[in-house]
Amino acid sequence: MRFLPAYLLVTVAACGGAPRDPALTFRPYSAVARDTTPVVRDAVVAYEGDAAALANLGGQLLGTLLGDAAPAQLPRASVEAAKAGGSHLLVVDEGSPAWARIRGEATPPAPAARHTALLVVRVPRERWAELPAGLRPPGAAAPVTPDEPAPKTAWYCTTNGKGTDGTCARSADECGGAYQKLRAEDPTAAPCAPASAATCFSAYGPTTDPVTSCHPTIQSCSAHRDLAFVRGDSIGRECALAQ
Repeated sequence: MRFLPAYLLVTVAACGGAPRDPALTFRPYSAVARDTTPVVRDAVVAYEGDAAALANLGGQLLGTLLGDAAPAQLPRASVEAAKAGGSHLLVVDEGSPAWARIRGEATPPAPAARHTALLVVRVPRERWAELPAGLRPPGAAAPVTPDEPAPKTAWYCTTNGKGTDGTCARSADECGGAYQKLRAEDPTAAPCAPASAATCFSAYGPTTDPVTSCHPTIQSCSAHRDLAFVRGDSIGRECALAQ
């Protein structure tokens, strides 16, 4: 009976049977301590065109996964990137602009032979909501659009029943006093209502300080301005829009 040499037995065993799953090894980018506490179960896979979005939101390069970068290996690489503390697995060509951008380099060096690199990137959790939908890790809240501030009430105005005359004031209480006076003359006067603007002029007498008088329209302001002039007051400021 003949026996094969031991080295041939090793070769045959290596060639036969199920193929071995290639290992993925994490290599840190820097010796400076960085937070590598896992934040996701599977890192989000990103590509060349996503590097700027990750970098702009504070994406930090934790390191590189060394091993098979074939597309079929990406699900497994995503898990390994998450174990290393990454929120994203950036798949780029080594030496490409995207590769340089995430490394903080202005100009990428020209590699002798370009190959695919698996970069482990960590975007701060508080910035996840600002990422585009396809780059948000699971559980990240959608970006919150701030509500439009409610328009500030600048004026309160009351008018006569015909709407041709009236008075405006900065506060509801002050307008309420003007409404009571107007209603005594015109029972159909409209109660005070919020307004975004009024038209005002100022006048003063021989022994009085200037008094500002505000009204709902330029027409009513001009009418009150003319009455003040006829009364002998001096006009300090002509009718103008006030907001």
